[in-house]
Amino acid sequence: MFRQLAPITTLSLGVYIAAPDMINILRETRNVKMFKVAFWDHGEVVKALALGDGSEGKKVLLPKLGMMRVRTCFRHGCEPFAVAAFVEMIASRSPSGAAVLGVIPLQEIGVDIPSSSNTLKADMDAVLEQWGHKTDMPHIQYERYGWD
Repeated sequence: MFRQLAPITTLSLGVYIAAPDMINILRETRNVKMFKVAFWDHGEVVKALALGDGSEGKKVLLPKLGMMRVRTCFRHGCEPFAVAAFVEMIASRSPSGAAVLGVIPLQEIGVDIPSSSNTLKADMDAVLEQWGHKTDMPHIQYERYGWD
């Protein structure tokens, strides 16, 4: 099955896939340029997508990723979205982030926010402010959806 995933360039994954399984899928989809994902408590996946000091020693997930669309939790009682880890991942994949040979910088991020959540954008802005905008961040677009 994983060999069949290799040539795809657009990938959409939902919340019902466990984080370890999602990471295994991402390991095999090296040509994905557009990734759409719905997260509940997938902080593990966000951390796995980040490029860091150890990136040279591990297989980088989604090295051609240029655009990402994220749908955050829409159910009450689910794990809070890992804002700091998400911002760190975005920064690591920015043009001025930790450049890893063969990895394309992330250009555009779309974040879908539940209509009942009014703090995610403020939380993201606070983390970005805390970082001091040290990196050239990709364009981040926020949209509300009404699933709740």
